Amino acid sequence: MGKSNKNSNTNVNQGFSEESSSNEIEFLRSEILSDCDEVGSHMTESDMEEIRKNIDPLGCAYFITSTPYPTFVKELAERVIGQDEQIKRLAFDIYQYIKDVASTVPCFPKRMCDMIAGKSGCGKTEFCRAVEEVLKTHGCSIPVIKIDVTTLTQSGYQGAEVSDIADIIAKKNPKGSEAIVFLDEIDKTLIPDLASLIAADYQKMLIYDLLNMIDGSEYPLKRGYRTIDTNRTLFIGLGAFDEIRKRKSKKESEHTVNHIGFIPEKCTTKHHIHSDADITREDLFDAGISAQFIGRFGTIVNFHEINKSVFKKLITKICDEYAKQYLITLEATDKAVNEYYKMLSSPYGVRGIKHSINDAIAYTLMDLSYRGESTEFYDFVLAGVGKLETVTKAFYANQEYC
Repeated sequence: MGKSNKNSNTNVNQGFSEESSSNEIEFLRSEILSDCDEVGSHMTESDMEEIRKNIDPLGCAYFITSTPYPTFVKELAERVIGQDEQIKRLAFDIYQYIKDVASTVPCFPKRMCDMIAGKSGCGKTEFCRAVEEVLKTHGCSIPVIKIDVTTLTQSGYQGAEVSDIADIIAKKNPKGSEAIVFLDEIDKTLIPDLASLIAADYQKMLIYDLLNMIDGSEYPLKRGYRTIDTNRTLFIGLGAFDEIRKRKSKKESEHTVNHIGFIPEKCTTKHHIHSDADITREDLFDAGISAQFIGRFGTIVNFHEINKSVFKKLITKICDEYAKQYLITLEATDKAVNEYYKMLSSPYGVRGIKHSINDAIAYTLMDLSYRGESTEFYDFVLAGVGKLETVTKAFYANQEYC
């Protein structure tokens, strides 16, 4: 229920160049160091940290001055496998947003809201997690929030409203409105429901509420005496857009039928045609999504399905993560990689694969614990979907207690 819509973003930022932003951040950094020098040798590390928090509460200036953009990109790409160019583009907009937040110039951050389109299993959720992890690793505590848009209701209806996002931002950022908000499953809300006129009208009002928030409005908190100004919040949409992909596949299959009516041999599996094709603004508009809403997102970044060689790296990464978590050694066979690769296109994507591997490990360790055996005697091998084998380590193979 944002009442005050601020479209003065362009005017406020007029004449504010990237060079001036960098100069202001350097000035802020020098202020931090200056305050520390004034106290001298009596200052403790906790005192220095307190001064830094007062001047740079979210650590944005510290992040920008200590973490170059290429480093930010590299660390994100290490966590999200197979989407290097896409990550470079998204990282740039996030980095520029944080730079503007760090600036001492009284202005709204220049927000470039993006839309990430990608089928399940391509790394959208992992990207959200990676952004939060990398920022925290480098001392930036700007909130990273993931909202499932399908759980939101129109203002006045029972359930969580769009305006409740403001309260979540306030909880994560007690002193400001700055946050990076990922709007997950946004495609399921945007595409009109043609089955029911009532549902379609309800959907339009929900989209209108979302549009106000993304466009930038002030929201009085339900608890507390301040407001959240979403002009200072970065929004990134996430969606699979499966319905649009189906429509594109259907259109393409119709075009591939020759004038006699036969479908060429290469196109017999028509449901695969363009299943991983890029989602464009034209596709969104053709699907009935309002041009006003589409225009609020500067770029549509398409995540693509990963091939088997890249997927093998992903499985290795997952195995390494679980190995650290459970303090074991864990490797995957080629058979396991092939079987799990087939699961990648399921509705659960990488999450389903992780759950399967975790369950296999948990049950195996539970069985070993029940028998009173230690994991240090074994190497663990992921041999198939949900199938974990134990191999006695060579060092213990000839020991009598094994």
